[in-house]
Amino acid sequence: MIYIAVISVAGKGELYTDDEQRHCYNMPPLWQEVDRCIAKAVEKDGRFAYRLAFYQSVSGVMNSKKAFDIFILFIGKEEMDCLRQEEMLWLKNTAAKIICLADGTAFLKNAFRIGVFRYVLKEDIKKDLMEAVQEVLQEMKPVEGLRLTVDGEDKWVLFKDIYYIEAFGDEAIIYKKDTYSTVRKTMDYLSEQLGNAFYRCHKSYIVNFAHILRIENTNVILEDARSVPVSVRRKNGLEKVYHCYEERMN
Repeated sequence: MIYIAVISVAGKGELYTDDEQRHCYNMPPLWQEVDRCIAKAVEKDGRFAYRLAFYQSVSGVMNSKKAFDIFILFIGKEEMDCLRQEEMLWLKNTAAKIICLADGTAFLKNAFRIGVFRYVLKEDIKKDLMEAVQEVLQEMKPVEGLRLTVDGEDKWVLFKDIYYIEAFGDEAIIYKKDTYSTVRKTMDYLSEQLGNAFYRCHKSYIVNFAHILRIENTNVILEDARSVPVSVRRKNGLEKVYHCYEERMN
């Protein structure tokens, strides 16, 4: 999962969406076009899912305390010099890649100062923004783990260590080789965050292809002989996706 923030320096209109909402309501035409370009770039790359949020200002992103992978910073003609010094410094030091979408070239000097990855003119948005997002994605590697609160502690759980996951009420149990941990996350959330080496083989189970020994009628047998249930309606999908996984690995 990658997180993208679109920031309007002008602060005009209601542009913010929370983490549960990919699109904002009553989105202006410019943001609709930005949204389309991002969606096309992510789909063409094929390695990531994404969440998109809109902010009215740089200070809004700063105050949110949220981590983003990509910023798309819109600068209108009348806003070429409106960023405050502390906002410029924050943008310069952020780990996110910045794509500047500008209504003219007057911001180029400041864009260089804050380390903008690509400068796209508003008039060329349909041609250049999708390409700019694709270039950022090409430099990013899919994450190999999850940052979760496990048994009350913030931990990094590597995908390769997970054998399978089981739903347990409002929580989920992550089973590793010799241990297990409980997290307060839904199966839908975990399915979205995990890589393509995982498959939800049952309403209550997610399995890691890397640890499958064989698939039987109603179960997946793991390399350590543990058994994970497979629902009837998900068995064909499991076999098809696992076959593709094996071909990629070979």
